[in-house]
Amino acid sequence: MNKFINIFSFIFAAFFVLSCEPSRAENGDYLFGVNNPGGTGGGGSTTNRLLKKMITHLEDEDTGEMEDGITIFNYTSGKLTSIDDSTSGTMRVEYNSNNKISKLLIDGVMTATYEYSGTILSKITTEFTGVSKSVTNYTFVEGKMVKSITVTEMTFMPIPIKLYTEDSYEYQGNNVSKNITKIGAYDPVTGELVMDPGFVNTVFEYDAKKNPFSLLPKEYVYFYSSISPQTGSFTSANNPLKAAVTEQDGTSATSTTTYIYDEQDYVTKLTSGEEYYQFEYQN
Repeated sequence: MNKFINIFSFIFAAFFVLSCEPSRAENGDYLFGVNNPGGTGGGGSTTNRLLKKMITHLEDEDTGEMEDGITIFNYTSGKLTSIDDSTSGTMRVEYNSNNKISKLLIDGVMTATYEYSGTILSKITTEFTGVSKSVTNYTFVEGKMVKSITVTEMTFMPIPIKLYTEDSYEYQGNNVSKNITKIGAYDPVTGELVMDPGFVNTVFEYDAKKNPFSLLPKEYVYFYSSISPQTGSFTSANNPLKAAVTEQDGTSATSTTTYIYDEQDYVTKLTSGEEYYQFEYQN
């Protein structure tokens, strides 16, 4: 389970410092003619290119050792149908009659069930067997996710633990420019929500290239933004170069990522410290 989460939580915690800021398109994106991301079900862009494979070299959260992994995205007629991960097994992707994701499943490990208001995502309920159950409610304005609220119950604990996470998003064009995270916990006796007085404010800067994850269904990416805080930029059109994180007490940190691109401006490798990802595509 950790590796499935790590695959996405690493990418947007990293970035590299720009020597100068690029010019922007009129809509505020660092797009330079790049079309808006696909992600409407099959995960295709206007070039019909699909994200096929990721090779990862990441630090294990528990042991501190570097581990290698491979993730394969499988498609049928351009539609994402399953994901094979070398450490987590196979995740199946199911769709509803509107060609929207209805369920993600890893047999015996995890089930994520989607709910919609019309064709707009409203809720994802995620259960990790014997570990936790999370319910995330989404708010969209003009097609952009502006808020997500996740309530997580830790089902493996002898004492009930119920946690609250609220993420708010601001945009510059089709890129998430700011992500504010607030957290809290429910009193196990009274059930009252007690909010932490602090918050985490993450400000992103982007390149002008195509985000590999914009080639996947957005509803799939929203799932990961609900289980890993400060990751709303997964849904952005371009790639985060810098993420400046500031807490209420003034504590701050900055992460950077460097990218290598192919001749069509698709990311082939991203690196942050000793960790890296390599990407392969199919047409």
